[in-house]
Amino acid sequence: MMQLSRSPAQRSALRRTAGPYIYGTFAATGAFIAQKRFVHPVLRDARRIGPAGPLVPIRLIAETTSARSLTGRLILVTLALLASGLAAYGAAYLSRLLDDELLLTLDVAFGLFVVWMAVAFGLAAIWYVTVLVVKLKARVAARRAVGSSG
Repeated sequence: MMQLSRSPAQRSALRRTAGPYIYGTFAATGAFIAQKRFVHPVLRDARRIGPAGPLVPIRLIAETTSARSLTGRLILVTLALLASGLAAYGAAYLSRLLDDELLLTLDVAFGLFVVWMAVAFGLAAIWYVTVLVVKLKARVAARRAVGSSG
């Protein structure tokens, strides 16, 4: 029997051209197995259970989080909002006192960063207030339903 030998250049060219096909075959096989193993059972169960109602993230978070936890998060976000507001004020006050251009540039960059953080904390506070209001409204509605039926 005669054995074929390839030069290093031929082996390198073979690796370059065969590599993507091998990896693509592995990826396609893995995707097929994952679909059959994970996606199809979920879809089969979903057809058996039936359609779900509309998904509202605020209502979902309100149902899964306690009012005490939401209040604690709201307090922490409000304190962070106040701290970032004070830091922005300090950066603005400090910018009047600085004469060096580098320090002034760093101070302005820090001030802009702190202002964006204050905006983010403000939006988070609004989010937690909204979730807390939805939760408390649901709690009041549940008490009315229990009170009117009993």
